[in-house]
Amino acid sequence: MNKEKNVKKAFLWNMIGSTCYSGSSFLYLLVVTRVCGAQLAGFYSLSYATAQLLLHVGRYGVRTYQATDLEHKYIFSEYKVSRIITCALMMLFGIIYSSYSFSGEYIIISIFVIMMKMIDAVEDVFHGNLQQNYHVEQMGKALAIRNVYSAVFFTGILMATRILYITCTATAVTSLILCLAVNSWFARK
Repeated sequence: MNKEKNVKKAFLWNMIGSTCYSGSSFLYLLVVTRVCGAQLAGFYSLSYATAQLLLHVGRYGVRTYQATDLEHKYIFSEYKVSRIITCALMMLFGIIYSSYSFSGEYIIISIFVIMMKMIDAVEDVFHGNLQQNYHVEQMGKALAIRNVYSAVFFTGILMATRILYITCTATAVTSLILCLAVNSWFARK
């Protein structure tokens, strides 16, 4: 009975976390369109699509292997080092692409939108560790916390400043700090 209850709890939290993840993407574009207009929203969409593609570099398919490494062939720090390397490559490719494709504030927006997606890759290695150790419900909670925070923060800053590059920069930096703090806390717990 207890195992069935834990499975339901894990399923519920993962649904909540996934819904927050999807909803935040929708909210970002909605708010950018309403506050900044269609032209900047179009650029934001292009940057977001590029970041989504680069996310595959950041994740590099390690999560599937990590979550199924039940014998702990590799320790968590090895997965973290691997993720640091792939995230650095993701950002390097993003900076190169943005620098050659855009100018002015558009470079900043593109780079920090890519960084906002890179945080998903950073978080993914922590979630792989939680999944590997049968703490799936904590994974959903961490995902929900970070995405709700990011969406509310992004919306608040953009509405207050009406400047997209400041909003993307502030959201990316604070979300990375929150991601590391929350996920480290869940990993220790």
